[in-house]
Amino acid sequence: MSVNYVYTVSDRAFLVSEACRSIKSLRKYVDRNGVTVFLTPPRSASARARLSELAIVKEVDNLTKPFVFKKERGLARYGEKVHLCDVNSPNVIFLDADIIVKKDLTPLLNGDFDFSARRQFPTKEEEIQEVDGNAWKRNNQ
Repeated sequence: MSVNYVYTVSDRAFLVSEACRSIKSLRKYVDRNGVTVFLTPPRSASARARLSELAIVKEVDNLTKPFVFKKERGLARYGEKVHLCDVNSPNVIFLDADIIVKKDLTPLLNGDFDFSARRQFPTKEEEIQEVDGNAWKRNNQ
């Protein structure tokens, strides 16, 4: 089964280091040609060199407008996932830069999986536990 694993990374904070660590864990199961990194601004030659050792790197522009995710961070972009449409593969799996891969991911394409998500991220630990606990009870009765 043909699968391409895709990351979007910029040379901001620790993203390149995190992506390299993630890609190294993925490379236990996939060769270099099966991993694509869209490297967006800000970027550097050293970031490209580090990532190119592990994956196919494509330098691309930012296509979305920056937004405020957290006030203390200010304007930023959080992964130009729109570039996923440019991947020429029948199967694409997007991975965040901080993911550590512990098993082959191709079974994800074949299984019947139940995924869940929160509508809004709680801000207090008690709220997180309450949301998670209630969801667990509903799904496991």
